[in-house]
Amino acid sequence: MDPVFHWVTRIALAILFASAAHHKSQDLQGFGATLREYRILPSRWVASGSVALAASEGLLALLFLSGFALPMASAAAVFLLAVYSAAIGVNLLRGRRQIDCGCLGPAGSQPLSAALLVRNAILGFGAALVFLEPIDRSYSAIDLLSIAGGTATLVLLFSASSQLVAQASSSRQIGSPS
Repeated sequence: MDPVFHWVTRIALAILFASAAHHKSQDLQGFGATLREYRILPSRWVASGSVALAASEGLLALLFLSGFALPMASAAAVFLLAVYSAAIGVNLLRGRRQIDCGCLGPAGSQPLSAALLVRNAILGFGAALVFLEPIDRSYSAIDLLSIAGGTATLVLLFSASSQLVAQASSSRQIGSPS
């Protein structure tokens, strides 16, 4: 894999997981309430599960950014995204689309939808790509600009798509008959 693409993917994933960890840790009780709504974990595990998920995301951000244990970070990120997808999928099958996914933190609400499963699959694919070793080559100034521009583009694309999915989900819920 080209090292520019490798760096862009790693940094974008680090930003994503750091942001997710920050949102969750800023309001652990609120995130715990969201986690409880999923009805996956026993109630007595929700508080520790909230802390564990926020800490896991924070650790993944550090690992992706530092480059330490990248194969482990890659596998753990794919696993975590698969767990999130399974929880979303179970609740979609239960018909529980109205609960907040917990993705946007306390600042925003995003009801469950199939679009979240697609998004997590794309993120999981990106995380799996980090498992591949980048080719060894020297960097040029254009590479550094490409890394910065590519990372900014991915972060903005993720943010915009998340807002669009949240808006579309909210619009469907408002317009649907009770």
